[in-house]
Amino acid sequence: MAIGSDGEYYRINGFECPLDRLQILSYFIFVFLIVSYYILLVPLSDTADAFATVYAVILAGVVPLAVMCSRKDPVDDLVVQGRIGNGLGEIPGLDESTLLYCCYCKTHVQRRSKHCRACNKCVSDFDHHCKWLNNCVGGKNYRIFLILITTTSCLTAFHAATNAFVLYTAWSDDDFIPSRVGRLSSTVQNLSRQSILIYLTVSAAVGCLAFMLLFHLVSFHGYLLWSGLSTYDYILIQREAKSNAEAGRNAVAAAAAATAAVDSGDEEW
Repeated sequence: MAIGSDGEYYRINGFECPLDRLQILSYFIFVFLIVSYYILLVPLSDTADAFATVYAVILAGVVPLAVMCSRKDPVDDLVVQGRIGNGLGEIPGLDESTLLYCCYCKTHVQRRSKHCRACNKCVSDFDHHCKWLNNCVGGKNYRIFLILITTTSCLTAFHAATNAFVLYTAWSDDDFIPSRVGRLSSTVQNLSRQSILIYLTVSAAVGCLAFMLLFHLVSFHGYLLWSGLSTYDYILIQREAKSNAEAGRNAVAAAAAATAAVDSGDEEW
């Protein structure tokens, strides 16, 4: 992580240490799915070339998108100006009346910016901090993020569908794997049919789980776009609704207690 003039650390992009545990987990899952697809699923499929080509095309879109989204620094431009010592007056067209002051960044920031404690910087048009990318998602990389999760959901959907078909056929046909074992690499050829079936089952489970999580995420951000909200806006609305509900329950409980006290006093009288 970089060090500011005040001696405090701040994150520039998602590849800077310390890496998040979910980020590391995503790397393992990603590698596992790719290896499973090309080591087992493609050789066991009757349309191997077509499947491998489609998977490679989608994969060729996912990787650069993930790198771009992780490397993009979504910091508020006013924070950058503050770091290099430029004043607000040096920014043309800036309406200072709309700015807020961040006591952590020690500078004025835009109204839609929010300070991320994990990255220790204010992010313009803050949406959320993504632990899977180890980077904040804001106005500067939100569009890339949307394309990334959509493309990755397509990749995991294709993996899960292929995996499910191969797994079902392998379980229902005892000769399916032995008749195709010659297509597998020498390392996999030495595995028993049961071992290959177990590996296919685990691969299918991981692929389906990844697709469901990503599909939910894509659907959620589709709802946010339709509603004109950010993830942070949505969280604030939910917190306010929960707080209002608790306040309502407390008021009802207090009124009930007061009524009970009055009734008890009447009985004693």
